[in-house]
Amino acid sequence: MTLLHMQTEQVRSTGIQLQCTIEEMREQMQGLYQRVLATEWQGPNRDDFVWQFARLARSWNNLMDEKASC
Repeated sequence: MTLLHMQTEQVRSTGIQLQCTIEEMREQMQGLYQRVLATEWQGPNRDDFVWQFARLARSWNNLMDEKASC
């Protein structure tokens, strides 16, 4: 069996950095969603695009939740 050595504080610090990065990415996704909603575009194509983008954003957030809890 292979023995893995790690620096506990370095691993903890990397984990904190990853959490911060995930939060920044969440904020960016929310900003993008707000920009999509604010786009002056009328018609069914807009509605479809907004719906698809919202679905993508939810899926992305769910993925980030899964990865953050590992």
